[in-house]
Amino acid sequence: MAKGKKSVYFCQNCGYEAGKWLGQCPACKEWNTFVEEKIDTQKGKTVSGILTSREARVVKLSEVSV
Repeated sequence: MAKGKKSVYFCQNCGYEAGKWLGQCPACKEWNTFVEEKIDTQKGKTVSGILTSREARVVKLSEVSV
């Protein structure tokens, strides 16, 4: 595995995050729903390049444009 990257497992049903693959999700109790995602351990980045250090803010639906 490349330096600075680690595997995290997410439940596809509820979004629960685990450090290792689990057969059954402890949150929603569904079986075989975990998928692996490799994340960059550098602060503020993920493998996909989306910054994670930005703060989210709530906006009115009328302010959203497509």
